[in-house]
Formats: sequence, structure tokens, C-alpha cells
Amino acid sequence: MKFSQSKIIKTKGYKIIMWDVLSADFDTSISKEKCLENVIRNTKNGSIIVFHDSEKATKNLQFVLPQLLEYYTYKGFAFNRIE
Repeated sequence: MKFSQSKIIKTKGYKIIMWDVLSADFDTSISKEKCLENVIRNTKNGSIIVFHDSEKATKNLQFVLPQLLEYYTYKGFAFNRIE
């Protein structure tokens, strides 16, 4: 995001919130297991994980997302919407 874009967004009253973990679900060269490992290795309390709603990401996303939800729920994490 360019500085000029962020300035416009802020003047319209929006808050910019960035992600800190890129799942790489879109990368067809990595396995779904590697995608899962990447997210688990880089996620901490408060992380915002990027997943993509695209044809390229479907295979990894469908494998990773349910496992992450189960894994982090078991570890006591909560999932909240960003307001």
C-alpha cells in the first residue's frame, strides 16, 4: 500500500490493519502439509493470517483451514472478527 493510499483511507475514517502471517496457500509448488507447517510455525497470539479465495489456493486452503481451526482451538486460541 502506498502512503498516499493509506492517507486517503485514514481520512475516510477507516483503520488500516495489516496481516503478519502469509499462508502461501496460493503457491501451487508447495504441498498442503508445507502450507500448514508454514502457518503454524509463524503464528502467535494475535496473528492475522492471510488466506486467499482463489482457484489456485483451493487445494491448500481446504486442507489447512479446518486443521488450523482445530489445532488453535485445542491450544486455547480464540478467533475474532476485526472491527
